[in-house]
Amino acid sequence: MSKAPSGWTFENLGKYIQILSGYAFKSEFFTNDKKFIPIIRIRDILDGKVETFYHGEYDENFLVKNGDILIGMDGDFHITKWRAGKSLLNQRVCKITTEKTAIDDFTFHFLSKILPEINSLTASTTVKHLSTKDLNEYLGYFPPINEQKKIAEILTAVDRVIKLTSMEIDKLKDLKKGMMQELLTKGIGHTKFKDSPVGKIPESWDVVETEMIYDIQLGKMLSPVAKLGNDQKIYLGNSNVGWDEINLEKSLTMEFNEVERKKFRLKSGDLLVCEGGEIGRAAIWRESLEECYYQKALHRLRAKKDRVIDTQFMQYYLELNFRYRNVFSSLVGTTSISHFTRETFLKLPVTLPSFEEQEKIVDIISKITFSLSNQKLKLEKLINLKKGLMNDLLTGKTRVKA
Repeated sequence: MSKAPSGWTFENLGKYIQILSGYAFKSEFFTNDKKFIPIIRIRDILDGKVETFYHGEYDENFLVKNGDILIGMDGDFHITKWRAGKSLLNQRVCKITTEKTAIDDFTFHFLSKILPEINSLTASTTVKHLSTKDLNEYLGYFPPINEQKKIAEILTAVDRVIKLTSMEIDKLKDLKKGMMQELLTKGIGHTKFKDSPVGKIPESWDVVETEMIYDIQLGKMLSPVAKLGNDQKIYLGNSNVGWDEINLEKSLTMEFNEVERKKFRLKSGDLLVCEGGEIGRAAIWRESLEECYYQKALHRLRAKKDRVIDTQFMQYYLELNFRYRNVFSSLVGTTSISHFTRETFLKLPVTLPSFEEQEKIVDIISKITFSLSNQKLKLEKLINLKKGLMNDLLTGKTRVKA
C-alpha cells in the first residue's frame, strides 16, 4: 500500500456512501403507456432515457429524482447522474447516496474512476455482476471534505465543457444529414424534377450504373498462411473504415506477394466501401500511410475517368442512401450475415449531376464535415484531459487548495 497523501484517509468506500439496490418490480405491470411512472432498467443507464413504464403499486423509497447517482450492476457497470425525471429504481440498478463526510459530485467522479477497475477484477463466465459488497469494501484514499469540494468543482467544470461539445457535435451531425438530404436529392437551384430509382431528382441529372464510372475490386482474402508470411504489409479491413473516416489504430498485417502488391495497393482517392457489417459504410483513402493494402471485406472503387464523378460526392451519396434513407436495403444479400456483392455493386444506380454541381455540393457538405471533425477532436482532447485530471486529483498526486 502506498503512502496516503497528507490529510487523506485510507478507508472503505462504505464509510462514505449508502447503496440502495433496485426492487424486483413485477414485469406484468410493465407498459409502454407514458401516462404511468417510468421505470429505470439497466439498459437505460447509458442512454439516460426510459422506454418502460409501470402501472402497479410501488414503495416510494424506490423513487429516483434528477441528480441521483445510479450504477448498472451487470455488464460494464455504467454510472450516470439521472436526468430523466422521477422514475422507479428497478432491480440490477443501484442508487448511491453520500454520507455527511462526502460531497455528491466528488463521489460521482470517484466512482467513475474506480468502477472500470472493479470491473476488470470481476470474474465472469458470461456477464459480469457488481455486488454492493464490492462497493462497500473497496479500499481507497479519501480527502477531507473541503478538498473533495474543490476536486469536484474542477472535474464537473470539465464535464460541462464535454457536454456542450457533445451537443455541438449532435447539432452538426443533424445539419450534415439535413444538407445531404437536401443537396443530394434536389441539387442547387433546380425547379424541375423527375422520378429515379432513388426517388425524385433534378430533371437534368443523369442516372448511371456504378460500373459505368468506377472500377470495383474486392480485397485480398484473409488466410492463416498470409498471416504468417515473410513479406507482411499493413492492410485495412471493415473495422478500419468508418463513415467518411479511416482509423489506422487497429490496422493489421498479412503477406502480399509481388502480384498482390500491384493488385491491392491503395492509391490516393480510392473509395473504400464495406461489403459486410454496416453495408455501404465508406471513406476515401488519402495516403495516410505511404504503403497500404486492403482485404476482402472491402470494395475498392477507383474512378474510370477524370471529371465525371467526384469521389467525395459518391461517398456522401452512399452515406445518404445506405445510412439514412435505407434506399438500397433490398440489394443486400442475406443468409446469416448481410453482404453487398461486387455483382450487385456494379449495377447500383448513381444519380449524377454535372461535375461542376457535384463540386459545389461537396464544398457545402465538406465545410460542415470539417467543423464536425474539429469538434470531435476537441471532444477527444477533453476526454483525455479529464482522464488525466481524475488520475491526478483523485489520487492526491496533484493537490488543490481547498
